[in-house]
Amino acid sequence: MPLDLAKAKTAVTTILHGIGTAPNVATALTAGLKTHGKVYEALVLAEVLRHLHVHEQLQPLLSVGTKLTLKSAPGPINRQYPYFSLVDAGGTIRAEVWTDVEFATMSSHGAAQVFEGDHHELDILVTEPGLNGHPPHDSVWLGVECKHTVFAKSMLREVLGIRRELSLLQSPQATRFKTWPQAKVPASPNSSLLVCSTDSTIAKYQQVGDAYGLRFLHVPVA
Repeated sequence: MPLDLAKAKTAVTTILHGIGTAPNVATALTAGLKTHGKVYEALVLAEVLRHLHVHEQLQPLLSVGTKLTLKSAPGPINRQYPYFSLVDAGGTIRAEVWTDVEFATMSSHGAAQVFEGDHHELDILVTEPGLNGHPPHDSVWLGVECKHTVFAKSMLREVLGIRRELSLLQSPQATRFKTWPQAKVPASPNSSLLVCSTDSTIAKYQQVGDAYGLRFLHVPVA
């Protein structure tokens, strides 16, 4: 599925400038990106920050330095890498936004020994502030998967597996958000999970998503 890299990078810059992010942050974020998948991840990151700013009144602030780069490999939280803090109107840091971080799964909670399958990556994670290492499943506010490809049914199975490692099916309960991406989810802990794709047919899976607290979003390159 082709992606106009220049157009996508321009979209990222426009979105970040529109929510008050310093120009050098957007420039640094897009400058080194060459693969279609990473450029799309940057675009979805910008859209997530925009929605949280507009709908949740949370201002994204770059934590340290003037550059944000997307990691080439997943791993634990590393505070030597820049990340976004989400700050409310009173100046309190409510959450943090990380890219390419692995969370600690529900199935590994309390285990005496950690195995490779006990951590799963999400392209974008919104977590409680102040964490280190692999954030535990119950500290995740929002996870986002970015798919710049035809959205196959196998990907549905993949994200349902991620959902199961974040939470248990439960009667609807309030999330950490007022309206976006979801005010309530049928999940405990009450995390939100988004799957974003350039493929418009992703919407056909939303009925499944409704049952498990997943949102499937078509995020094109405008």
